[in-house]
Amino acid sequence: HDAVALLEKGRRELPNSSQIRYSLGLAYAETGNLPASIEVLNEACSIDPDFTRAWYNLGLAYHQTGQQEAALDALRKALELEPRNPDYPYTLATVCRDLGRVDDAIHFLQETLQIQPNHPQATRLMGMLTGGSLQ
Repeated sequence: HDAVALLEKGRRELPNSSQIRYSLGLAYAETGNLPASIEVLNEACSIDPDFTRAWYNLGLAYHQTGQQEAALDALRKALELEPRNPDYPYTLATVCRDLGRVDDAIHFLQETLQIQPNHPQATRLMGMLTGGSLQ
């Protein structure tokens, strides 16, 4: 994969670039290499602890590999850094749902709907989790 090779070269040449590691993490995720994606996204977050999208994508990669507690930690960090982005509490809600933590999922869905009242996926999931009644 040309993009991965090019970004790995950049990773070696620019050891303090969180952006290169972020792009490389996305490239690895696209090719299905989630362990490598997690490794370099963790590096991006270490270099720049305020890199919200890196935390978010790290959370997604952890979620896809079944590392749910790590996913929740990374996604909570993204939400903490950017509390007005509805993607972050919504994704937290889906991870909580997958773990069977319905009350936590509902909490994050309520947060999502406070940010974006007409969020279609959050509205649908809330209906499923509450038996159709929006709390």
